[in-house]
Amino acid sequence: MAGFAFCITILISSFLLFMVQPLVGRMLLPSLGGTAAVWNTCVVFFQGLLLAGYGYSHYVSSRLKPRNQVKLHLVLLGLVCFFVPIRLFFWSDVPTNSDPTFWLLVQLAVMVGLPFFVISSNAPLIQRWYGIVSASRNDSTHNKRKNDPYFLYAFSNVGSLAALLAYPFVIEPRFGLTTQSLGWLSGFLLLIIGFLFCGWFVFTSRLEKTELRESPLPDVPRDHADVRTTAIWKQRAHWIVLAAIPSSLMLGVTTYLSTDVGSVPMLWVIPLAIYLLTFILAFARKQIIPHHLLVRISPILILLMAVLLLVDLGSNPWAIMPFHLLTFFVIGMVCHGEMNRLRPPVDRLTEFYLLMSVGGFIGGTFNALIAPNLFPEILEYPLALVAACLVRPQLGEHKNRFSMLDLVWPVGIAVFGILAIWLVESLGLESKLMTAAVLFLLPAIVCYSFVERPIRFALCFAVVIFSCQWALVEQHVVVTQRGFFGVNKVAVDRQAGFRMLINGRTMHGIQFLDPNRQLEPLSYYHRSGPVGDIFDVANAMNVNRVGVVGLGTGSIASYSKSGQTFDFYEIDPVVCDFASNPQYFNFLEHAPGDCRLILGDARVQLAKPIPASWRYDLLMIDAFSSDSIPTHLLTVEAFEVFRKRLNAGGVLAIHITNKHINLQPLLHGVAKAKGWNLLIRDDQIGGDHKDNDGKLSSTWVVFTFADTPASFANELRKQNWSTIDGPAIEPWTDERSNILEVLKW
Repeated sequence: MAGFAFCITILISSFLLFMVQPLVGRMLLPSLGGTAAVWNTCVVFFQGLLLAGYGYSHYVSSRLKPRNQVKLHLVLLGLVCFFVPIRLFFWSDVPTNSDPTFWLLVQLAVMVGLPFFVISSNAPLIQRWYGIVSASRNDSTHNKRKNDPYFLYAFSNVGSLAALLAYPFVIEPRFGLTTQSLGWLSGFLLLIIGFLFCGWFVFTSRLEKTELRESPLPDVPRDHADVRTTAIWKQRAHWIVLAAIPSSLMLGVTTYLSTDVGSVPMLWVIPLAIYLLTFILAFARKQIIPHHLLVRISPILILLMAVLLLVDLGSNPWAIMPFHLLTFFVIGMVCHGEMNRLRPPVDRLTEFYLLMSVGGFIGGTFNALIAPNLFPEILEYPLALVAACLVRPQLGEHKNRFSMLDLVWPVGIAVFGILAIWLVESLGLESKLMTAAVLFLLPAIVCYSFVERPIRFALCFAVVIFSCQWALVEQHVVVTQRGFFGVNKVAVDRQAGFRMLINGRTMHGIQFLDPNRQLEPLSYYHRSGPVGDIFDVANAMNVNRVGVVGLGTGSIASYSKSGQTFDFYEIDPVVCDFASNPQYFNFLEHAPGDCRLILGDARVQLAKPIPASWRYDLLMIDAFSSDSIPTHLLTVEAFEVFRKRLNAGGVLAIHITNKHINLQPLLHGVAKAKGWNLLIRDDQIGGDHKDNDGKLSSTWVVFTFADTPASFANELRKQNWSTIDGPAIEPWTDERSNILEVLKW
């Protein structure tokens, strides 16, 4: 009965702990543009509170008697009731001219600070109490394995994994945010009942905390730590490093996938779910996957990542994503498997979890807070892979000691790469495939030969992965700047004659280098494409005020005419700096009309009260986070904001070009629900901008309303615009959305 109570309580606790993370992230998306940085910052905040919770658990378990621990914790659980249900607190506007990280952290602290802190301390306390209760009832050596509480850690991660998988597939598609928050409150009340049962078992046990010390289990292989202080601290440092690497990789994989596919909660949850799965399998009583097998295959997968990190996910991300996730899984299993192998006896349980949390927090902080301010590129992902090479357990007889050869071999590989690239270029054989072969194949073979020498293997791998990234860049990058909303680059392709703005791997605008053609709108805004059609009709109807959500290079400004006002809404200050700097792009500088830049999330800015004279005749939604439109700009509430900002007779146009998400059924559902008219033009062309005079394929939709002149839609129909005849899905709301409905599988 006691074991059942402890298992159910830790299961509920872990479920609530990890349900709150995507729930809060979903609540915050409308305020911060839907970027993956929101999720990464949230994860670091939660890791910090997890560290605080584990520190509290370690302190009270070492200073208080078990019964007093129960009393104190029940008081804290009672205090949490005054901070639920979970909701947003808007005491100030989101900063638009500076990094919003501090605002986000304060918002998180107010929303879920105390609830998350208290629940995060549950797992080590419950395991500690279980050890007390079990040891008081089973004193024989035969039952020592049964008394070991570490299996509850794997059980707690089952609850966490269940929450993460349930959220995108069950909870988010079916329940609104208010219902989710109330459901979380109901689960928390069940948790208090579970703690009352656990506390009762602790109160009825006969064992005091000083009697809990015991030797490691005889059948669990582990290193015998030296009792000296230096050896103990070395062991502690090893635990921290082993915990930090998977934590860093988790956020690195999340950033990589979100950059190529889109910033959606489902893609954030998958790496975190894998992270938890590695804990479940590594700390299970029976090892399903042999640890030594994972140690052997990890270097092969790590070496392949040197090439895979350069591969654009393209039109089929599902073909490449599994390799990144598999590599992350194997590295996580190796690191967490080592932690399980080196875990201490029960009397040091809370210290072990505290140091594990320290490592997780360090890894997350490095990715979310330090790396964006330290590196202009996303280098934290490959750096974490290099670190994984350094801590890889040795299966051979070589001792992991540094020697001069550990430096000579990496330098030799670097010199070989430089000479090989020079030879390839001299022979006129340069191509992306040839360059990749030269820089990877032979160096990778040499690198793998040192797999049993972790230091040499790690340094050689670092040379391979960073040389590949350096040599295989196609365009000349003029400037790179990294901010909260990602990495933006201005690149020049002199052979094709274009200057480009790139966010992550997504093209966000092109301009001719030829001064005589610089004001021609290109890429998704070409005059022969849907945008050209919209402005041909709009200008014929004397449109005066135009709003554009999303700036890019400012290409749309070239459509402005004297006397017209174009307002550009942009959330990323870096994009504003690039687009308004004539050294990079001069669409805004030479625009015939009056162009204004408005910083901040467009939905927040558009919702502010304005005079009637500031309403728009045409509003264009061209906002992209990575390669997808942020979810909060696609809800019914967002469309109501857009509609209110339009004059009578106004028109709403939305850019829905996307490799991975099909928004047509969603917008069709909005049109049917609102009684609006919807036209679409899917302008697909072959090749890329180099082959089509700067033009790219694009898909745009236009909403017209009861007061919109019928001539607007009629003129568009003459330009190959048509109605959507396909299926319509239920419109999304701020309370409920379902990304699974629109994914292109």
